[in-house]
Amino acid sequence: MRKTFYTRFRLATRGKAIFWIPLIFLLAVIFSYFVFLTPDEGGIATFMSMAIIALVGYYYGPVPGFITSILFGAAMFFLHSQMPTEDVIARFVFTLFGGQSYWGEVADYVIGYGLMGITGFFAFDRDLKAKRKGLMMNKNFIIGFSIAALLRFIEGIWNCYYFYDLKKGSVWANLGYSTWYSFWYIGIEVILSLIIILLPPVSSAIRYIGECATDREYRSNTNYL
Repeated sequence: MRKTFYTRFRLATRGKAIFWIPLIFLLAVIFSYFVFLTPDEGGIATFMSMAIIALVGYYYGPVPGFITSILFGAAMFFLHSQMPTEDVIARFVFTLFGGQSYWGEVADYVIGYGLMGITGFFAFDRDLKAKRKGLMMNKNFIIGFSIAALLRFIEGIWNCYYFYDLKKGSVWANLGYSTWYSFWYIGIEVILSLIIILLPPVSSAIRYIGECATDREYRSNTNYL
């Protein structure tokens, strides 16, 4: 039987991390431009970019997950930071010096998104086994992503409190504002992402892509939507 282009492509890319990790990275970058909330003080709430980059750890483990997530955080800093790119280059690359709020923004992107690699400790393999037992599909990804998002939320509170004295020395006022502000751009994106992930077509797509990306229980059936 003659192989179609899709069949040849599927056979050539299945289980190839060198193909799937850059593809997931690129998709996360593209989705980061679907911004539905931009607080005046900084930060953005995107359409599922955190959840998408978290898939690398889920499929391939903690090491690829953390490396990819940290690189994604650095990319997000250069692409979405409120600081002009030429100022970043001048102050970071050449002088390695910046103000306190400057380093706060660097940490918020690199550490915050880097935490998405935690999904690497919640293996895709386990969800494949759970599916055979009739348990909730992608349960480990949902748990891993929720934990990573919670830690990013805590990092956001710490970052806002430590680097920015927005309430001029008032500890409790700063903590309260930092908590509300972090929820406003991190929490909203996470809640929206979890709702979408739980939709049956999306959940099925995550599992099917995982089978393609890891070459586990790979099936030719593409009718997952």
